[in-house]
Formats: sequence, structure tokens, C-alpha cells
Amino acid sequence: MPNIGATPEATSYSSQPTNKATESRCQLRFVGAQWHAPVDAAHRLLSRPEVSSPTLEWALIDALVHAECLGLAQIVHSNKTMLGMPLATPLEGAQAAPGAMRQWLKGLGELFVEGLKLVATFFLAFALTQGEPQSAWIVTTGITVARWLRKAILWKQLNPPKPGAELLLKMATFYELFKRPDFNAGAARDQLYRLSAEGAMFSPWVASLLDARARREARQA
Repeated sequence: MPNIGATPEATSYSSQPTNKATESRCQLRFVGAQWHAPVDAAHRLLSRPEVSSPTLEWALIDALVHAECLGLAQIVHSNKTMLGMPLATPLEGAQAAPGAMRQWLKGLGELFVEGLKLVATFFLAFALTQGEPQSAWIVTTGITVARWLRKAILWKQLNPPKPGAELLLKMATFYELFKRPDFNAGAARDQLYRLSAEGAMFSPWVASLLDARARREARQA
């Protein structure tokens, strides 16, 4: 965490983040979920108007927005509740994806089973159409499409969208705005207000940092 107790020099930055800026961003992102470090740094930075550090502002905004996205994701994907309300829990399974071999074998098995169903359907249709190949294929296609549609409908009914999932997706898209240090502060601020109106919750320091940066960019334009 940079020491902003001393007055840093105004930072100029290019379209690509420097290694030092990227390192600071990653460090702040990991502690962002704990809030204390980036919130304290934002408070100290904004309490000194004479200090201007676009790179530090970028890292702080990134950390705070990342923390909010992570917090909502832990609630949306939680299986634990209290009084009917979901509780934030660690994102189990997010650290290790299934092995490629396991996924490949699973896909191969599903393909094999589907092939058996297709063959069985064709022989049934062939018997029903009294040995007419073209009619048998038409019947087979109809039965197969109906079976796939039924499966899709049942899956959708058994796996309804979780409350907050759409908002989480919008917040994740908003977070992508801060991939580069030269992001458009005005556009990001407008998007922040729109998401807040839809129910998203962000640290007030995010809006304060974006406001300060947008005002500075307007003066420099």
C-alpha cells in the first residue's frame, strides 16, 4: 500500500498500466474484501486536495468495486440462509475447476447415451412407419426435438435464475471498465449511478473518487 501520508508527486500515466501500478492494483484487490485498507487510503487521499495520484485512485476504485462484486457473488451463490435471507459464504469450487480429462469423459459419456437414444428412437419409428426410411427419419427427428425441448424446459424450471444474478452480471461488467488506468471517469460515474438506482450497493468512496477524477479530467480537457 503506498504511503499517502507524505505528499506524492502528481502521477502521469500511459494507456497501458505499469508493472508497479498493476502490482498495487492486485495487492489492493486482495485486501479489498476487508475494506479497511482501501477505505482508509481513499479517505486520506481525498482529504488532501493538493495530492493527485491517478494511479492510486485507479487502484483504490478497482479494489472497492471488486470487493462489492465479490460480496454480492457470495450472497447470490450461497446455499445458506437465515430467516429466509441468503448468507454470504465463500465461493466453493471457484478455486479449482474440474480436470480436463474428467470433463472430456463426462462429455463423451453423454454423447454415447444420446447416440443410443437416437438409434432406439429410429428403430421404433422404423417399426411404426412399417419400414419406410424417410418417414422413420421424420418421426425420429420430431421425437428427438421434442425430447430436447422437454429437457431444456425442465432444466429451466429446476434451475431458476437466482435473485441478484442479473445485477451481479451488470456489476461485473461495470468492474471491467477499470481494467486500464486511463478509464473514462465520467462514463464510469454515470454507470455507477445507474447501477445504484437498480439496487447495487457500492462504497460511497467509489463515487467520491470518480467525482474527483471526473472534475480533474474536465478541467484538463
